[in-house]
Amino acid sequence: MKREKLLDILAEERMGTALEEALKGDVEYQHELEVQETAFEEMKNVMLNGEQETVVEKAISATNNCGALYGAAAYRQGFKDGIRVVCELGEIA
Repeated sequence: MKREKLLDILAEERMGTALEEALKGDVEYQHELEVQETAFEEMKNVMLNGEQETVVEKAISATNNCGALYGAAAYRQGFKDGIRVVCELGEIA
């Protein structure tokens, strides 16, 4: 199996399990989820029509998707960097 593929599999597994578990206990993240929920409720209260809501939801979804992809790429890069450091330390020792 190629090294890149293995790293992607490991990162995906950790993001789907360990990261989710860690975020459940992260007070700051949980607070931001509550802020987000409140903001969505406020947005729904001020929407004038369904078309406006659809446009805003589309924009928010696109932003969320970009953020998720960025976060996943950053996680994978950090994982790769960590493995590279361990390998380099092994060469030094």
